[in-house]
Amino acid sequence: MDNMEAALDGSAETRQICFAKLMDTWSRCEEIITKLLDNTTDQKKIDLYTKEYEVVSADITELKF
Repeated sequence: MDNMEAALDGSAETRQICFAKLMDTWSRCEEIITKLLDNTTDQKKIDLYTKEYEVVSADITELKF
């Protein structure tokens, strides 16, 4: 997170890169949530998408710039 805060305090170019990476990762989260909602009766898929979501969520907090 410190890395992200520093990037947001940096130049306009760095902020744009930070925003693009964050939006890409966030869109992956949205896709996973949609998959979860579409497969609420399949426990194996729920487990799979939950793990995938946890990985992507961790990626957001560990973004490097």
